[in-house]
Amino acid sequence: MPRKPVRSDSSPGSELFGTASATTLLQILYILKSSYAKQLADLTGMSVTSVRSQLLNWEASGIIVFQTVGRQRMATFNPRFFAKAELAQLLEKYVLQNPSILEVAASLRRRPRKTGKSL
Repeated sequence: MPRKPVRSDSSPGSELFGTASATTLLQILYILKSSYAKQLADLTGMSVTSVRSQLLNWEASGIIVFQTVGRQRMATFNPRFFAKAELAQLLEKYVLQNPSILEVAASLRRRPRKTGKSL
């Protein structure tokens, strides 16, 4: 069953990180702790190219880092970012204002499917 992508809202401060979609993307990454571009694109309804571009911008700024896990480049928040604690507090408040993000993140399957199990 496909998940309904999170739509960017027009609440006050929704464009704090540049655009409403960038703010949503950052909130989802905060909830998931680590993710990859395709997964984030599926959750937000954005194109993979847009998500990758935004992630690369944040990497250049030092906000996130990429770690290779198998063949995936997983994006996580940079533990050495100078304002990591403050950014986490701000994102926590934003997430509480937008419960649809929590619903989408909770519906994400985080463990592998049993071998041979039908879809």
